[in-house]
Amino acid sequence: MRDAARELVATSASVSPPTIEEAYVLPQFGDWPFAFTRIDAVYVWTQGGYQVGRDPEDYPLFLAVSEQDVDAWEAFFDSLDLPTAFERQPRDTLTGPLQIVLEPHPSLDIDRVEGYPVIPITETIEYMREHYTQFQSALAMLDRMYEDLDLGVAYREAERAQL
Repeated sequence: MRDAARELVATSASVSPPTIEEAYVLPQFGDWPFAFTRIDAVYVWTQGGYQVGRDPEDYPLFLAVSEQDVDAWEAFFDSLDLPTAFERQPRDTLTGPLQIVLEPHPSLDIDRVEGYPVIPITETIEYMREHYTQFQSALAMLDRMYEDLDLGVAYREAERAQL
Protein backbone atom coordinates (compact mmCIF):
# COMPACT_ATOMS: atom_id res chain seq x y z
CA MET A 1 0.00 0.00 0.00
CA ARG A 2 2.83 2.37 0.93
CA ASP A 3 4.64 1.66 -2.36
CA ALA A 4 1.44 2.30 -4.32
CA ALA A 5 0.96 5.62 -2.51
CA ARG A 6 4.58 6.58 -3.24
CA GLU A 7 4.11 5.77 -6.94
CA LEU A 8 0.94 7.87 -7.00
CA VAL A 9 2.80 10.78 -5.39
CA ALA A 10 5.67 10.47 -7.87
CA THR A 11 3.29 10.32 -10.83
CA SER A 12 1.35 13.30 -9.52
CA ALA A 13 4.59 15.27 -9.01
CA SER A 14 5.60 14.64 -12.62
CA VAL A 15 2.33 16.19 -13.82
CA SER A 16 2.02 19.03 -11.32
CA PRO A 17 4.63 20.19 -8.81
CA PRO A 18 3.73 19.50 -5.18
CA THR A 19 2.18 22.30 -3.16
CA ILE A 20 3.77 23.55 0.04
CA GLU A 21 1.21 21.60 2.07
CA GLU A 22 1.99 18.42 0.12
CA ALA A 23 5.73 18.98 0.62
CA TYR A 24 5.27 18.51 4.38
CA VAL A 25 3.68 15.11 3.76
CA LEU A 26 6.03 13.83 1.03
CA PRO A 27 8.96 12.81 3.31
CA GLN A 28 6.64 10.41 5.10
CA PHE A 29 6.60 8.33 1.90
CA GLY A 30 10.37 7.82 2.18
CA ASP A 31 11.74 4.66 3.72
CA TRP A 32 14.27 6.41 5.95
CA PRO A 33 14.01 8.32 9.21
CA PHE A 34 13.87 12.12 9.16
CA ALA A 35 12.85 14.98 11.37
CA PHE A 36 11.79 18.52 10.62
CA THR A 37 14.48 20.95 11.70
CA ARG A 38 15.27 24.69 11.78
CA ILE A 39 12.29 26.87 10.81
CA ASP A 40 10.14 23.81 10.20
CA ALA A 41 10.85 22.45 13.69
CA VAL A 42 9.60 25.75 15.12
CA TYR A 43 6.46 25.41 13.02
CA VAL A 44 5.87 21.83 14.22
CA TRP A 45 6.58 22.50 17.92
CA THR A 46 4.21 25.49 17.90
CA GLN A 47 1.65 23.17 16.24
CA GLY A 48 1.40 25.53 13.30
CA GLY A 49 0.94 28.54 15.55
CA TYR A 50 4.12 30.25 14.42
CA GLN A 51 5.02 30.56 10.79
CA VAL A 52 7.83 32.98 10.10
CA GLY A 53 7.15 35.10 7.01
CA ARG A 54 8.09 32.68 4.25
CA ASP A 55 7.62 33.44 0.60
CA PRO A 56 5.46 30.82 -1.14
CA GLU A 57 7.53 31.45 -4.28
CA ASP A 58 10.78 30.61 -2.43
CA TYR A 59 10.09 27.89 0.09
CA PRO A 60 12.82 25.68 1.55
CA LEU A 61 11.81 22.67 3.63
CA PHE A 62 14.39 21.75 6.27
CA LEU A 63 14.91 18.05 7.09
CA ALA A 64 17.35 16.38 9.45
CA VAL A 65 18.38 13.00 8.01
CA SER A 66 20.91 10.28 8.83
CA GLU A 67 24.24 10.72 7.07
CA GLN A 68 23.97 7.16 5.75
CA ASP A 69 20.62 7.94 4.10
CA VAL A 70 21.56 11.16 2.28
CA ASP A 71 21.94 9.54 -1.15
CA ALA A 72 18.60 7.74 -0.76
CA TRP A 73 16.83 10.98 0.24
CA GLU A 74 18.38 12.83 -2.70
CA ALA A 75 17.18 10.11 -5.10
CA PHE A 76 13.73 10.11 -3.49
CA PHE A 77 13.25 13.86 -3.89
CA ASP A 78 14.80 13.76 -7.37
CA SER A 79 12.06 11.27 -8.34
CA LEU A 80 9.56 13.95 -7.27
CA ASP A 81 11.41 16.66 -9.23
CA LEU A 82 12.31 18.49 -6.01
CA PRO A 83 15.84 19.86 -5.72
CA THR A 84 17.92 19.01 -2.66
CA ALA A 85 20.92 20.76 -1.18
CA PHE A 86 22.75 21.01 2.12
CA GLU A 87 22.34 24.79 2.29
CA ARG A 88 19.46 26.96 1.21
CA GLN A 89 19.84 27.84 -2.48
CA PRO A 90 19.04 31.25 -4.00
CA ARG A 91 15.63 31.40 -5.64
CA ASP A 92 17.04 32.33 -9.04
CA THR A 93 18.91 29.01 -9.24
CA LEU A 94 15.70 26.95 -8.88
CA THR A 95 12.98 26.07 -11.36
CA GLY A 96 10.16 25.96 -8.80
CA PRO A 97 9.35 27.43 -5.41
CA LEU A 98 10.20 24.36 -3.31
CA GLN A 99 13.60 23.10 -2.31
CA ILE A 100 14.58 20.45 0.22
CA VAL A 101 17.47 21.37 2.50
CA LEU A 102 18.97 18.21 3.98
CA GLU A 103 20.84 18.43 7.26
CA PRO A 104 22.86 15.21 7.69
CA HIS A 105 23.39 13.88 11.23
CA PRO A 106 25.44 10.88 12.42
CA SER A 107 22.31 9.76 14.30
CA LEU A 108 18.82 11.17 14.72
CA ASP A 109 16.92 11.90 17.90
CA ILE A 110 13.30 12.20 16.79
CA ASP A 111 10.28 13.40 18.74
CA ARG A 112 6.72 13.51 17.41
CA VAL A 113 4.27 16.38 17.60
CA GLU A 114 0.80 15.70 16.24
CA GLY A 115 2.28 12.84 14.22
CA TYR A 116 5.08 14.89 12.65
CA PRO A 117 8.69 13.81 13.25
CA VAL A 118 10.71 16.71 14.61
CA ILE A 119 14.04 17.34 16.30
CA PRO A 120 13.83 17.55 20.11
CA ILE A 121 12.42 20.72 21.60
CA THR A 122 15.76 21.50 23.30
CA GLU A 123 17.49 21.61 19.90
CA THR A 124 14.66 23.68 18.47
CA ILE A 125 14.92 26.17 21.34
CA GLU A 126 18.68 26.38 20.84
CA TYR A 127 18.12 27.22 17.15
CA MET A 128 15.49 29.80 18.10
CA ARG A 129 17.82 31.45 20.63
CA GLU A 130 20.56 31.65 17.96
CA HIS A 131 18.05 33.58 15.82
CA TYR A 132 16.33 35.34 18.71
CA THR A 133 15.12 38.39 16.82
CA GLN A 134 13.23 36.22 14.38
CA PHE A 135 11.83 33.83 17.00
CA GLN A 136 11.25 35.84 20.19
CA SER A 137 7.47 35.61 19.85
CA ALA A 138 7.70 31.88 19.06
CA LEU A 139 9.79 31.31 22.20
CA ALA A 140 7.09 33.07 24.24
CA MET A 141 4.49 30.89 22.50
CA LEU A 142 6.37 27.69 23.40
CA ASP A 143 6.73 28.93 26.98
CA ARG A 144 2.92 29.22 27.19
CA MET A 145 2.25 25.92 25.39
CA TYR A 146 4.63 23.68 27.36
CA GLU A 147 4.44 24.26 31.12
CA ASP A 148 7.73 22.53 31.93
CA LEU A 149 9.89 24.78 29.74
CA ASP A 150 10.06 27.93 31.88
CA LEU A 151 11.96 29.90 29.24
CA GLY A 152 11.30 33.25 30.89
CA VAL A 153 10.66 34.89 27.54
CA ALA A 154 8.20 37.76 27.29
CA TYR A 155 6.92 39.05 24.02
CA ARG A 156 3.68 40.82 24.76
CA GLU A 157 3.63 43.96 26.90
CA ALA A 158 1.43 42.22 29.48
CA GLU A 159 3.95 39.36 29.75
CA ARG A 160 6.86 41.79 30.18
CA ALA A 161 5.11 43.47 33.09
CA GLN A 162 4.76 40.11 34.87
CA LEU A 163 8.49 39.30 34.71
